[in-house]
Amino acid sequence: MNTFSLSNLFTFTKLLSVSIRKMIIKSKIDKPSIFDRIKKVDISKRKLKNKMSLLWSKNGFRGEYLAKFIVSRFAFISESNVSEDYGIDFYCGLIKAALNKDYVHYDKPFLLQIKTKTKQESEKNDIVYDTIEKIETLYNLNLPFFIGYLDNENQKLEIFSTSSMWHAFLIKGYLNVHKIVFKFRKNNSIDNILTPTYKQMTLGEHKCGGHKYIVDLGHPLISIDINELDKNENKIENIRIILSKCIDKEFDNITNKKLELYYYRWVHKYETNNPNIEFGYNFLEKDDGVTDFDQQRAIDNLHHYLISLAIVFNENNDNENYKKVCGLTKLISKTNRLENITNKFPEIYGLKKQSNKKQNNCL
Repeated sequence: MNTFSLSNLFTFTKLLSVSIRKMIIKSKIDKPSIFDRIKKVDISKRKLKNKMSLLWSKNGFRGEYLAKFIVSRFAFISESNVSEDYGIDFYCGLIKAALNKDYVHYDKPFLLQIKTKTKQESEKNDIVYDTIEKIETLYNLNLPFFIGYLDNENQKLEIFSTSSMWHAFLIKGYLNVHKIVFKFRKNNSIDNILTPTYKQMTLGEHKCGGHKYIVDLGHPLISIDINELDKNENKIENIRIILSKCIDKEFDNITNKKLELYYYRWVHKYETNNPNIEFGYNFLEKDDGVTDFDQQRAIDNLHHYLISLAIVFNENNDNENYKKVCGLTKLISKTNRLENITNKFPEIYGLKKQSNKKQNNCL
């Protein structure tokens, strides 16, 4: 397996950073950018007319190159296909040093959407998901999802958490959510992030009631410019720690979604570039507007976790906690019972032991 040292990676990115900055400065002062020069070429003479036209017709495309360079300092990164842009620009994995520090490897995966500031924008524009296809895609992302905002002029990237969006999906179910708005703050407020704001909206010709949620993106989790990449190794490491903590909580949220549990964590109180993050938590119930709560389904979804916990208590002769967990496991539907558990630990399902029955130790 080919490996490369962490020190070599930092040295390489440092040299590349200096080179890119020189290229950018030279391009601004001495000549138009490569994109502007391409535009002036007679289109009829270009063999790759259709493909190259995407380079300037896609909003934010040039900014994504700079974003990719910055992100590559703390994560492996792969671009999504331009012609199949569903809001995900980069597929990423945190860079993690090996125990012996001789090489780095791929760690925790995450998704990143980049919003690029244009010269015409005086403030950050919201990101809106307002079609069935977009909302279904957003709900079914099974990797942590972050939004990046790139200031091309100042060569600075900010990264925001979207973790509070689960509130909308758990309350209404994604089929009943008609619009999700990821809202950038219009000021420099560092207030804590609260749960999304719900608003009714007009839907279709029949003026039916639609459901809209506004997700406050808060202030940046991370903010870094290109000049800091080779000057502040501690900041790069803090970025990894921040993202790592957020990714862990998001995977918990994704698991809860799959288990249909009405509970989520979100980034609540924090300072930009500070790894000390306080995560809020929310247990949703009918008073919150949940309309699809199914107690039996929740118990059945937790089946294997409860069984594992019961067996651990039993093996450690913790009879008190064993009986408590069995109070839940006996609620598991008959159709979900495991044969070997029924034979070996029938009391887990609230059954009596049958001494003459042959035990089956296979799963």
